[in-house]
Amino acid sequence: NTKFSNRHSNRTGVQATHLAYNTLIQNNFNPNKELMTDVNENGNSALINTFTSSNYRFSDRFTLNYGLNVQWFTLNDNYTIEPRIGLQYVLDEKQEIGFAYGLHSRLEKLNYFFIKENLTGEYNNQDMDFSKAHHFVLSYANKLNDKLLLKVEPYYQILYDIPVIEGNYYSFINQQSRDAWFVNDRFLNLGAGRNYGLDITLEKYFDRGLYFLLSMSIF
Repeated sequence: NTKFSNRHSNRTGVQATHLAYNTLIQNNFNPNKELMTDVNENGNSALINTFTSSNYRFSDRFTLNYGLNVQWFTLNDNYTIEPRIGLQYVLDEKQEIGFAYGLHSRLEKLNYFFIKENLTGEYNNQDMDFSKAHHFVLSYANKLNDKLLLKVEPYYQILYDIPVIEGNYYSFINQQSRDAWFVNDRFLNLGAGRNYGLDITLEKYFDRGLYFLLSMSIF
């Protein structure tokens, strides 16, 4: 953490997540046959995340947040570069508005990376990339009184590079938890989608031994 001036501060760092796995997934859709092995792997990998984020205050009313996030998956050397930016403007003593944009990515479950082709024994999805999405968020905050704050945040997300099975409806954004473990097809990062919604939060600050946070999401 560095404070360059009264207006500019920065936070920069590295986060490493060690991924140790020992996975055996078998299925049997025919009771008269032996179990079929979808995944049988053990080993280690890592997800490395580096970031830098700055907060710059132009005035008492106008603040800019900007930064960059980089992720690297050591198993297949795929990486993402994710810019982030946010603007906040104070309308008066009670109200504040804002806008934010960010590119976000998601690493899928490890077991999908170890699915093998039945005939050749080669990995189907070892090179599978991150799922990605452009996030756009508007925000409005209203201090209803000294102890009560209302926040309203509509958002829109453009999803892309979603892993899908070519020629099939199946996608990582419509999979059901029951069948999620027993898919051994090849996935391609060709899918797209969208998500939009509204987050509403009502927060009461701590006073006389009581505070609360009520939230609702529509998406």
